[in-house]
Amino acid sequence: MGRCSSSKTEYGCQKGQKEVKSPKTYVKDVLLEALRSCGFDRPHTEKVGVSLPKNPRWGDYSTNSPFLLAEVSGKEPEETAARIVDAIPKEMFDRVEVAAGFINFTLSRDFLFEFVREASRSGLEYARNDSGKGKSILIEFVSANPTGPLVVVNARAAAIGDSLTRIFRHCGYKAESEFYIDDAGRQVEMLALSVEARLKQLLGQEAKIPKDGYAGEYVVDLAKGLLSDAEHLLSLGPEERLSRFREYALEKMLASQKDSLEAFGVEFDNWANESSFRGEGGTDRLLETLKKVGDTYEDGGALWFRSSGYGDERDRVIKKSTGDLTYLVADSAYHANKFDRKFDRILDLFGPDHHAQVPSLKAVLKALGYPGEKLEVLTVQWVTLVKEGKKLSMSKRGGTFITMDELTEDVGKDVARFLFLMRRPSSHLDFDIDLARKTSEENPVYYVQYAHARICSILDYAGQQGVAMPGLEEADLSLLSKPEERDLMVRIASFTDLVVECMEELSPHRIPFFLQDLASSFHSFYHKHRVVTDDKPLSQARLLLCDALRATITTGLSLIGVSAPEKM
Repeated sequence: MGRCSSSKTEYGCQKGQKEVKSPKTYVKDVLLEALRSCGFDRPHTEKVGVSLPKNPRWGDYSTNSPFLLAEVSGKEPEETAARIVDAIPKEMFDRVEVAAGFINFTLSRDFLFEFVREASRSGLEYARNDSGKGKSILIEFVSANPTGPLVVVNARAAAIGDSLTRIFRHCGYKAESEFYIDDAGRQVEMLALSVEARLKQLLGQEAKIPKDGYAGEYVVDLAKGLLSDAEHLLSLGPEERLSRFREYALEKMLASQKDSLEAFGVEFDNWANESSFRGEGGTDRLLETLKKVGDTYEDGGALWFRSSGYGDERDRVIKKSTGDLTYLVADSAYHANKFDRKFDRILDLFGPDHHAQVPSLKAVLKALGYPGEKLEVLTVQWVTLVKEGKKLSMSKRGGTFITMDELTEDVGKDVARFLFLMRRPSSHLDFDIDLARKTSEENPVYYVQYAHARICSILDYAGQQGVAMPGLEEADLSLLSKPEERDLMVRIASFTDLVVECMEELSPHRIPFFLQDLASSFHSFYHKHRVVTDDKPLSQARLLLCDALRATITTGLSLIGVSAPEKM
């Protein structure tokens, strides 16, 4: 195993090591203690916070608390700020200054050195924390209909959902991922009829794809798998024949989807079938409960739910005049089951076409006695593929689409996952295929991975030159006096805050942007300063810094399911 290995064995947290507070947590704790000593307490301090200043010249962190407390203090913000600054211990700061009523904090180098050592010591465990210790969360995502291959919009949901699952686990949560299989709806029946039509066509018989069926080439491939048993299948009665085609198509499509997800680096903890929530133990019991509490009525031959009484904009049909249940009933039975499993948090990743159903779903849950407001929903917007400056149109029913497999094979799993996270989930994403194919610094994934590979090369070169990686306390980090070195240390330290914030804000997209900025800072440092020189103490200090950078990049990439190659 080389010097650049990021295995947990080599770099895992050591028993008994000192826990270091994240920079923002430390600054906020110090600030709140100073406020209390100045006579400010709850509720006046509840909105007090610290943030990153827009200009680096204003320090590493800043707070506007003097403005928030001006009314309470009866003083001008600058006078209040000066009083607060006097009460702040300065041991871990180079400077604590007042500027136009704001308080700006510049961390000491000794404080930053602790994060360099911690990152080097921890490797892939760096920035792991206990903010979610003892808590559990169920995250449902993708949940595509099993009527065709997974496509690019499913790939984006997979990248976001899997990244969130990894981030929650890094923050101490017991996080489980789940895929909901819509195996009981009309769409699966349409797929079965489409496969039957294609099979007949392969046999030279007259047959048409149903009006709402599926015309993709994958349906022909499904039909080809039945040629050896075609005569027997087509001789069965209509009901049994439909059941057999349905069972076959569902099995094959689910296997295909699982293979696609695995190739994309996504493995689900749970697979939940809609069919298991229908009938006596699910939908029937749900309808009976709603009737008992008096929240249903009949109108026009249909059964309605009084969802307007629970915050929805209008009442909803739950049983059609034909006797068929609406999707709301099965979805509600499924989510009731989620709450029955006693997770502390329940998070759904929905596409924009499902967002309008959320108030109705929460309304049913409230009527059933569940805390519907606790259901968290993150909307994942559509993806548009762009090639040669032109947008590509896609349709699953029409058979004109690019699958997840095709995209993964074309640009690679790492590139696809990274680029899918380049916008916040609720923002539409244009996926530039031409950019994704580039192996240059224009491609942000390549840029970050190349920084990691370059660091690994430096560490290997140091070993070849006989410059050993120093012990964590052996290296004299005070020699890291250049502005570029301090910038890197600040970024390494801030990653501990970033991971928690990504969890709290459901914002995995912040990690790729952080990694690009970190890679840019490293490249700037690399072009200005040699790591391995005749000055052994300085070389060892910079080697430890590089190792901490390597650990930070590796951890960040791991949290979004992207590899960290040692050579490129």
